[in-house]
Amino acid sequence: MANTLFVPARKVISNITNAVRAVITVTEPHDYISGEYVRIHIAPEHGMIQLAQKYAPIEVIDSVSFYLNIDTRMFEPFVLPVPEYQSCQCVAIGSINELLQGAVHNSLNPFFT
Repeated sequence: MANTLFVPARKVISNITNAVRAVITVTEPHDYISGEYVRIHIAPEHGMIQLAQKYAPIEVIDSVSFYLNIDTRMFEPFVLPVPEYQSCQCVAIGSINELLQGAVHNSLNPFFT
């Protein structure tokens, strides 16, 4: 049987816009799907600390960008400090059930096999 353990995709953030729906750009393809929820981890030196530890559903724009359904117009701007000691990250934390494909049982839990 295949390993069905969920491992969240953690991606490094390279930019976040100040917009009604923030656009987040990451450094490599994210493989997220629209409707997934992501949590944002921001180091203080990157600004936009108001977004730290927030989570929301996303809408995918392309392989490295997505909309985050949070209004960031009044937040501090996001910056990439030099040198960068700690990267900002987004982490997939959940999804809408109807979006999951093939999620019919949990093979790690003997009560639900």
